[in-house]
Amino acid sequence: MGGCYTFRQQFLLEGGYAHVLAKHSAEESAGRHGAYAAQPTQGRRAAAEVARGFTRVSAAPLPRTRREMLLDLRYGAVYNEMNCRFYSTLKIVLSWLGFFCGSGVVYGFLKQPEIAVPSGIFLAAVAALGYSLAPETRAVALRDRFKEYVKLEGRASKLGDEELEEKLFDLKAGSLPYSLTALKNPAQNAVVRKLGAPEQKLTLYERLFTALS
Repeated sequence: MGGCYTFRQQFLLEGGYAHVLAKHSAEESAGRHGAYAAQPTQGRRAAAEVARGFTRVSAAPLPRTRREMLLDLRYGAVYNEMNCRFYSTLKIVLSWLGFFCGSGVVYGFLKQPEIAVPSGIFLAAVAALGYSLAPETRAVALRDRFKEYVKLEGRASKLGDEELEEKLFDLKAGSLPYSLTALKNPAQNAVVRKLGAPEQKLTLYERLFTALS
């Protein structure tokens, strides 16, 4: 399946969780025991298995295992859900900022004229930001995308490998352009955590976006 090869490359480039699993798999095989070696045997084996599957892109195109596709599917669901929560939170934050700025404008006109103009400027900025980002619209679209992944997860047991790969490819091909890169590693960590595998260290930027999602 030529499409599998292209998709697998795309997934790795888009920041899937393979590079972390591959790194720790390499550490295990090199005998560097540290924190990774302290993981339960089952978790290390699962991480190594997934890493082997996702690092086959350097060789000739090979069909992925069902386990790899299911993990890919779970990652897509988690990633879109986190994006949806982020934009929902952003909508709430902008709404409160708009409320306080609007209150400042009213209070300024009634009591302190010197704060009316700054409050009005901030209110206009918040309104412009809300209009350009359209967080509510984006949250709805991402929620629908999340539901599509969950629906496919529920049907996966009834689908053959090739059909599952095709449907998963179609989902990934329709990724929304405003999905946040900062949430890729946090979503990856949420998936590998269930394998008992070590998580990737997040940057301050990624931790901030995770807190908002």
